[in-house]
Amino acid sequence: SDVYKRQVEKGPQYGGTLVVLHAHCGLEPASWDPADCNWIGDPFMSPYMENLVMGDFEKYGPRGTNQFPFTDMEYVPTEFLRGCLAESWELPDAITVIYHIRKGVYWQDKPGVMASRELTADDVAFAKTRVVTSGRCPYYENVQSVTALDRYTVEVKLKEYQGNWLLPLSWGYFQKIYPPELVEAGIKDWRNAVGTGPFMLVDYVSGSCLTFERNPIYWDTTTIDGKEYKLPFVDRLVWPIILDESTQLAALRTGKCDIEEAVSWKYVESLEQSNPELIRYKRMG
Repeated sequence: SDVYKRQVEKGPQYGGTLVVLHAHCGLEPASWDPADCNWIGDPFMSPYMENLVMGDFEKYGPRGTNQFPFTDMEYVPTEFLRGCLAESWELPDAITVIYHIRKGVYWQDKPGVMASRELTADDVAFAKTRVVTSGRCPYYENVQSVTALDRYTVEVKLKEYQGNWLLPLSWGYFQKIYPPELVEAGIKDWRNAVGTGPFMLVDYVSGSCLTFERNPIYWDTTTIDGKEYKLPFVDRLVWPIILDESTQLAALRTGKCDIEEAVSWKYVESLEQSNPELIRYKRMG
């Protein structure tokens, strides 16, 4: 649309609120503890908690080489991954994984939970060991131990060689990294939520919405047209909780939400007629 083209010409803008009906907007978190459950908790924590590894959307997505669309909710091929909280990793032998933790990443300041401080290898080892010992994660059945070798180095020892180690140890479900202070304060209470991610969870109303605000000390940046920008761009991210599909579509048609991540193919034609300005992309259901 002309409005979209004008925005692109102006370049990236900071501020405002982004309202997103994400792919699971008809569901709610089963728990706020990453060690409790996998997919029904993990998506809701992703704005404020991070993994060791992430998809390299910048390099290989639509703004890069466009080799991978990043619309598959379950899998990203290894060649399209990049470091997140781990800057790099290596395998010195068949049952050892070494993660080199990114320096200069800070936990969000959360009154009553913790003061902001730098992320360390001890935090990573704590979070992963807690999941290993929980007995609730099949991803970690092959893990023998997780040890912080120094302030920025974590060693994971496996019981036997595992060909697909990167997914279950680095970026799949049960991979969120969190500090000991959060567990001590009460990790199951959303009001204590804290992480290193681009947003901070500030409100949750069951049956209504989740609200996140911009993390002013977030570590990552993006480069657009040769210029580097701090992330995130928006001040506020709102995830409405809407069970009824017709209500979801009505919100999209009337501009009550900016993005809807999972619209059934059967509504494409009617949306093209009622809202031709919508920007669309396809993904596998």
